[in-house]
Amino acid sequence: MVIFRAQAPLISDAILIVEIILAILLTLGFYFARKHRGTRHHWIMLSSFVAHIVFGVALMVISFSILLSIAEAASTIAHATIASLVVILAAINIILGFIWRAKDSPVMVLPPRQRRIHQTLGIILLLLWYFLVISGIFVYLTLY
Repeated sequence: MVIFRAQAPLISDAILIVEIILAILLTLGFYFARKHRGTRHHWIMLSSFVAHIVFGVALMVISFSILLSIAEAASTIAHATIASLVVILAAINIILGFIWRAKDSPVMVLPPRQRRIHQTLGIILLLLWYFLVISGIFVYLTLY
């Protein structure tokens, strides 16, 4: 069964769908952060990160193991590098968010200085994620 292209394996279609859904969820999480809805932002971003690790990375590892014999797999190196960088930076940003969170507040807020660092890193991550989705679409179209 294929979703997008007849030559593409179903796992590649699944990876593309997961990347697009996660981009939408991350944008929604960014929206909640801008509206100062810390709890909603927290849960959407955390669940998106976990979903990316569970589905995105797992599916990509399987897909890359299938593609190792393909000569055009070299085009996936930049995409895989960016994906690895996004995972590392996102984990750092999530950990810093937990560490810096104001413990005495009933809502999830960060002190001003730490909030600025968290926001800047979050914006960089969101832009990297958009680039990751675009490069994923490019790799998909290139390989299939």
